[in-house]
Amino acid sequence: MIKTFKPVISRTLVLFISVSVLFSYGCNAREEVIDDYPTTVIEDEDNQEDAIEEDDGEEESDSMVDDDLLPKPDTLRETGKYVFDPEIIPDFILRYYANNPKVIKHTKQLLTAVYNADSEVTFEDCSGAEDLYNATMVATLCNPMMEAVEVIPIDQSTCELHYFGSIVLDSTDEHGTPHYAIGEGTAKEETKAIIDEFVDYITDTINDNLTADSTDRERAEVIYKQLIKDMKFSFEKENPFKNTTYTDAFKDSIQRGETVYGVINREFYREGPYMKLYSFILGQLHMEVYEINGRGIFKNDYDKYLERNGVVISSQEGKMENVDVTIWYWSIVEIDGNNYICDLVLEKLVYDSYYEDSVGIVDPDMLFFGLSDETRNESFKTKNSDQVCLNIVNDMPVGGATSFNRDGTSPRDIPECLNDLE
Repeated sequence: MIKTFKPVISRTLVLFISVSVLFSYGCNAREEVIDDYPTTVIEDEDNQEDAIEEDDGEEESDSMVDDDLLPKPDTLRETGKYVFDPEIIPDFILRYYANNPKVIKHTKQLLTAVYNADSEVTFEDCSGAEDLYNATMVATLCNPMMEAVEVIPIDQSTCELHYFGSIVLDSTDEHGTPHYAIGEGTAKEETKAIIDEFVDYITDTINDNLTADSTDRERAEVIYKQLIKDMKFSFEKENPFKNTTYTDAFKDSIQRGETVYGVINREFYREGPYMKLYSFILGQLHMEVYEINGRGIFKNDYDKYLERNGVVISSQEGKMENVDVTIWYWSIVEIDGNNYICDLVLEKLVYDSYYEDSVGIVDPDMLFFGLSDETRNESFKTKNSDQVCLNIVNDMPVGGATSFNRDGTSPRDIPECLNDLE
């Protein structure tokens, strides 16, 4: 069975919400961000007067923290063994929804339903389109498994879930514009097997390499190394997850679930999903990660490693110092209260070039792990005003519109990286 885009979009959820949220230049979001976890005031009218009369001089708490906004346990540190939890949500999202814990509750319901490969999810206390949109958007930020899921509302509180349904070319209008449709997805058993294989890689990678005593630095460094050794990375012209080839010819079919399949096949074609995997694993370990998209120029001939792997350094973004400007992706990881740049993709490209015959055997040289902003500019010269944080929260726009702000602004500030990691 093939479903066209039109009825899906009319129900307020965007088919490619994962791509739109993660790799657009930014999204309109509420201006105020709560820095601390929220408190929900509980007033007991019957006992309020008595409480005043019996005041013993000690300050009593009149608030409590909503359970849905509490961070999930760090099982590796607490028990010595990491256990995958689909409901782990990054702290910056928990802070953002400090005054609206219902969004977090719905998000956890959706993430658990996807982890179980359920065909349907019903949200408790759901008030309609806005709640469904926000839960889907937040779930997409939290877990790359959502890239493979089409969420279709069927009423005010219930959604159907379709998995790994390829996008197929349905027709082309008189102007040559393609119109796509959604192909039939995978059955529950197959879907669950795919998800379990993805989860097993995450679980084994953590438990085989880290212990309860591993520091945050060791966590970030070990996972960084392992992803470089485990994964093949190349910019192939025939990327099965990309909607067009480099010649701009539209594809007949586009595969869904790029990050999940990247893990299963041990191969990635684009910077974004590869970097997203790193963020996701560190997020499961309760570490703060920023995904950065920046304009700049490669220095010290590092662009030769890109060209070797088929990356086209385009001049479409303009010029700086008479050199072509390009777009690049990297991460910022908080380690022991300080922020450091970690360029997983550039590290991988250089590693493959240096150790072509020993890829997966020797460790990478860690040339681009734990960098300051100053050291970053020695390999890729950029400035803060030309950067944007990608993993950001975006509320449903007024009126249910699905447009995104691409003016370069971001509601999540990019932190300074003042020093190199010693």
